[in-house]
Amino acid sequence: MKFIKDGAPLETLKEHPEFESVFAYLAGVHVRYGGLLEARWAGRYDETMLSELAAIVEEAVDGLAIEHDIIVRNPGISPFALDELLKYFREREGDVEELLPSEPSSKDAAKVYAGIFGRLCRRACPKLGPEGPRAFMLALLVTRWMSGFPLSRLIDDRLKRKGDDKAAAEIRNVMNDVEQIARFEAPRGLSAYCDVLRQFLREVEREDLIERIPPFNVFLELGVSLQTQIALIGVGLSRTSSVALSEIITEDKLTEPQVLQWLRDNEELWRNFPLPSLVKTEVERVPIRCRLRTRSRLRPESATGITQ
Repeated sequence: MKFIKDGAPLETLKEHPEFESVFAYLAGVHVRYGGLLEARWAGRYDETMLSELAAIVEEAVDGLAIEHDIIVRNPGISPFALDELLKYFREREGDVEELLPSEPSSKDAAKVYAGIFGRLCRRACPKLGPEGPRAFMLALLVTRWMSGFPLSRLIDDRLKRKGDDKAAAEIRNVMNDVEQIARFEAPRGLSAYCDVLRQFLREVEREDLIERIPPFNVFLELGVSLQTQIALIGVGLSRTSSVALSEIITEDKLTEPQVLQWLRDNEELWRNFPLPSLVKTEVERVPIRCRLRTRSRLRPESATGITQ
């Protein structure tokens, strides 16, 4: 309770990092239920103690400048950290557009994301830093992962920067960074960053820029960023096959039905193109599987519920 009253001081946070996670949870409960006393588990605790805690959490949440639904959408991230990020946006001088994350394939993507990771690691997501070389290295990995780089390429890039002296350790580090950073910490941090940024853009009447914020959760989960690659994964191809096949598809914004039509119309092209045999095997199965899926939805079911 003292930690919350004092505004989550960094000195206490170093000794008790779990305090911030607990406050984030309690703040989310307060917003969802309208107070801790209204939570489903409230009856399991002493009413006097819980009332005091509820009042402190309410006062802390009401003192925040961020919109309360941002707290609920970002569990595990300190509301104080989110509030500090909004204050940074408000106090910062310069072009508002410079705060926007860039497309993963842009030339300055790694630099832009390194800056974002630097802001986030100060308080909200410390694992995305510290600022400097580590933040830039992670930003480089994340942008290349979203751009469809294979794991082997990411490992080669890291070895070129670090050297081959400890190759086995660096290979493990890259695989861990992909799993823990690119697919967990980065989506969590970027989601929070963009939520706060959207509030700020509405405050300064620049709603037009909100549409330019990329859908990071999809990019990071799938490891691709082009609409055609996302559609290829959507019809059943693996990430590796989708990236390989997208190199011979000229259109970047195909939908799933359009991708299936392209595969049918250009069968001779992709069969004769020097793709790995495993990729071709995957592609051969995709249109068939999708047609069977369509037919199964159209067939009547028997009395036992088994599709005929």
